[in-house]
Amino acid sequence: SPGKELDAVLTRYNRTGTLSAVYNFLEDCLNVHWIAPGDRGISFVPDKVLNLTAGEKSWTPELVQRHLRIGPSWDGFKRGYMTELPPEFQPTEKDYLSAWNDSQLWLRRMRLGSSKTFSYGHAFVDWWKKYGKTHPDYFALTEKGTREPFFASKPDRIKLCVSNPAVPAQIVTDWLATKNRQGAAANINVCENDSANFCTCPGCMALDARKPGEKFLDHLTDRYVYLANKTLEQARKYAPDAVAIMYGYAYYRHAPRKIKVDPAVIVGFVPFMMVPFEQTAATYQQWRQAGTQQLFLRPNDHHINTGLPMGFEKRMFEAFQLGIKNGIIGTDYDSIHGFWPVTGIADYILAKAHVDPHQSFEHWENEYYSSFGPAADAVRDYYRYWRQEWYDKRFQPLAEKMDKELNGNNVFRSAFIRDIPSLYTDADFDKTDHILTTALQRPLPAAVQSRLKEILLANRHARLEFHAIRDVKAGKLGGARELLRFRREIRNQVGMNWAMLFHIEKTYGDLAGMEMAAITDAFKDVQETPRDWYFRIDPQDQGLKEKWFTQPWNTFKDCPLIPTTVNWEKARPYGKHADLQKTLVNYDGIGWYARQLQIPESWQGREIFLTFGAVDESCQVYVNGVLAGEHKMTLPDDWKTPFSIRIDPLLHHDKPAQKQTVVIRVEDKSGSGGIWKRIWLTAR
Repeated sequence: SPGKELDAVLTRYNRTGTLSAVYNFLEDCLNVHWIAPGDRGISFVPDKVLNLTAGEKSWTPELVQRHLRIGPSWDGFKRGYMTELPPEFQPTEKDYLSAWNDSQLWLRRMRLGSSKTFSYGHAFVDWWKKYGKTHPDYFALTEKGTREPFFASKPDRIKLCVSNPAVPAQIVTDWLATKNRQGAAANINVCENDSANFCTCPGCMALDARKPGEKFLDHLTDRYVYLANKTLEQARKYAPDAVAIMYGYAYYRHAPRKIKVDPAVIVGFVPFMMVPFEQTAATYQQWRQAGTQQLFLRPNDHHINTGLPMGFEKRMFEAFQLGIKNGIIGTDYDSIHGFWPVTGIADYILAKAHVDPHQSFEHWENEYYSSFGPAADAVRDYYRYWRQEWYDKRFQPLAEKMDKELNGNNVFRSAFIRDIPSLYTDADFDKTDHILTTALQRPLPAAVQSRLKEILLANRHARLEFHAIRDVKAGKLGGARELLRFRREIRNQVGMNWAMLFHIEKTYGDLAGMEMAAITDAFKDVQETPRDWYFRIDPQDQGLKEKWFTQPWNTFKDCPLIPTTVNWEKARPYGKHADLQKTLVNYDGIGWYARQLQIPESWQGREIFLTFGAVDESCQVYVNGVLAGEHKMTLPDDWKTPFSIRIDPLLHHDKPAQKQTVVIRVEDKSGSGGIWKRIWLTAR
């Protein structure tokens, strides 16, 4: 039954060999396929008679770990995604958990799982909290000459001083305290925390093996192999069969040059999919030559996904195959994005490749298309267009060029997402729409017709998303408003992870203009203000008494510029104001923002507003030295609620070409503070 199937999947450390046998039977004998999570993703041909042939089949997974990550738990979703969604896109807890369980079930139906339990990931996220006061020597000596988190707001990303012999000793002490607990993994996790700010002490620097002309970050692998080896030396005093896991990632993805890898070290290798495969193959071999006996593939390949059709399914499959040829023992992909009618084919083929790693791409590709029955050829033509005409001819050459420029350190979305307006054309969507609409004119089973319509809606959504991104880059919001309207119309008709899509767009500065499209629904015209505003802290609350809002504009121009897209705790003032960052990371109190704005002359005689995405917590807005209005935090959600303040009565109407001075006093009593969602000029 569905309930028992889900219980079996969600029960931790449960063995599911019988369940896998049932799935194999359904696929092989009844031609059932699961092309996406949930009931809408189940493909089968109804029949009154089952024609079964007697036979036997067994399956033994080749990989001890087969893992594609999915989204966060409900608590993680609420913290990281919920506030980024317009209200009508925010799921209830029941709906979210239902979709999350469907994804877990889909993974198991694809036979993903593990026969060994490994423990890895950022291993030292709580170390600063535990040892920062008592053992500052455990931590990296930064370029600032201190042993503390480079960013006080992110102590979980602090780096270690790996040459300190007390560090591996402490790792082993902590491991021994947990190793015998039920469910704890047998291996030691020595994966360094993510981000930069590595140790620059003489001991750690002496461990590195950079070639002449290489920069500090070009090669840091030897120091982390040293840490893993030394940790195992300590651990073997208590557990002769101890195993350690480290990452081969980013600045330490290349194999070590002078230190051999202990045979009991397992390396989670994180290659980049867009790098030429001959380079990645060479890196695999170099890790082997350095003594590595066990590697698992821990890629971030999914993080090129934008929600637009991209055709990367074959490249992703080939990157997986490269790992198989180089003897990987498992995988851990971060992570499925849930854009099922757009890029779900890539997740399907990748998942099925884990079942039989030696089948061809075309085998799994054709299996996916078979779920569309009489429309299989049209779906094939649709996905192959994006792969052959877009990915192969436009994107991959650009990705390789960017990888070369960035020295292989960051070819994810951030490297190309701003190029979207030049990477797509309306002709792309004209051709692909034609393929799908022509197929829909055929006599099709209802289920196939429904799936085909879903892909067509997703393709039309992608065209509007492309238009919106193009418009935002040109300083317009017309495309964004049309996109938001369409999203509202189709949100329950397509299997799109809207939370992830809105999150990606927000991460890149409201890329498609969704935040402001939602906020400015009531206005006819919209114009963005500068992202960065001049800023001044007021810890003694002197600004009101001294009337800072009436001071000449030049008094603000010597203040630092900070963005109005993040809380002031995350601001990074630069130049002579860089030291202000240390104050802002824990600052609660008063801050003043100031800018001069040019109002379009065509807006004369209209109601004009400053529209704020959000201010944490309260603010007062002054225009040309006079209070225009205020926003007080009286309700719990007021710190994240958009609002508008009318300003046209205070503008210099006699000199319409003159810039208007806007000064904003923000009061923050606790937690994060400041203007953290962009300010727009709006008119009606």
